[in-house]
Amino acid sequence: MKRAYVDASVVVGLHFHEPTARGLWRRLRTYGQLVSASLLVAEVRSALRRERRSLTEADSILQRIALFAPDGDLRAECEEALGRGVLRGADLWHVASALAIAGPRFRKTLGFITLDDGQAAVASELGFTVIPARGR
Repeated sequence: MKRAYVDASVVVGLHFHEPTARGLWRRLRTYGQLVSASLLVAEVRSALRRERRSLTEADSILQRIALFAPDGDLRAECEEALGRGVLRGADLWHVASALAIAGPRFRKTLGFITLDDGQAAVASELGFTVIPARGR
């Protein structure tokens, strides 16, 4: 089964119909499973609140994504990611979560979809198949 890790920028972009998100649904639907860190829920709800929208408005998108909640602090994964580039906290957590989900052997088989260029660069350096979500 084809799997892809989806970060919050993608979900928020889809929900708010951002121009950079054009064509994303088509790409996402080619994957049998979409996964993300459980942090995704807080990030999406925060964006909805900023825009004075209903907090449950994006639930139809969120329900399509399997959420990952780690047992530990992902320290090793964070350090590995930071060895490849500087990331903000939430972006780092997404990359570290993808590392934990894929493990060292399955990085090439886990797509990593993001609208964030820095995150995409680090994920690529770590061996993930980065899907150019911006429609390039």
